[in-house]
Amino acid sequence: MVPGELLSLRFLLAALMTFAFLALRLPKRIRLSRRELLSCAILGVFGYAVFSFCFFTALTGLSASLTVLLLYTLNLRNLPAQINFCK
Repeated sequence: MVPGELLSLRFLLAALMTFAFLALRLPKRIRLSRRELLSCAILGVFGYAVFSFCFFTALTGLSASLTVLLLYTLNLRNLPAQINFCK
């Protein structure tokens, strides 16, 4: 599988399992306002999906250890900017 296919399968399975859990255990949590739904979509697409796509793509050309070091230390380097953004 290419990284995009693997990532799509991963997100599909996670979404189905999350929806099934919420439908069975917490049905009131499924109801979201339009604003909440838009926030979730933006967070999912731009926050996590892009990060995961970069991770899987990097694995095709770099070792797993170097990929993890590069991607996860980026958050530490951007921490001051993230703190200022949240103020």
